[in-house]
Amino acid sequence: MSPSGLATRWCYRRCGSAALRTTWASPERYPALSDIEPKLAARLPSDLDVIAFADSAAVLRAWRDAAQRVAGLADHVGGHADVAESSIMLAVRPDAVRNDRAAAGFTGPMDDALLARAFTDGVKAVAPSGVLGDPRGMSSELGSACLTAVADLLAEHARARYRPLT
Repeated sequence: MSPSGLATRWCYRRCGSAALRTTWASPERYPALSDIEPKLAARLPSDLDVIAFADSAAVLRAWRDAAQRVAGLADHVGGHADVAESSIMLAVRPDAVRNDRAAAGFTGPMDDALLARAFTDGVKAVAPSGVLGDPRGMSSELGSACLTAVADLLAEHARARYRPLT
């Protein structure tokens, strides 16, 4: 199952909306989601709600909290191919993860401006290796904890924004 499908299933259990659909995006892609939401809403029927979650800082905090709680590795979270995303992939598609190539990339402070730069200029403009954070210490247990944390954020956001059907 893809990360998107797994996040959708977990978010559905927390939100309870049969109409819920999530699409997985790395935090460096979140600045674009804010722009997409009103454009997509304008193109769809008015009885459909478009709810985009674009709070990359909240996702990074949730991942850091999970990484600290599960493995004491909050400082390895950076936003792309780090311990959180690599662990999520281990939980979802372990055959796609190359543990032997795990190495730290950019480990400086991550903020919205840096994520926007990674999106605009590419991750390699910020980190030549393509890694924002450090994947070392990844585990499927941590991946499940990170997915749960993000599903909780998505469900909370959707419940706050959702317009009940009448």
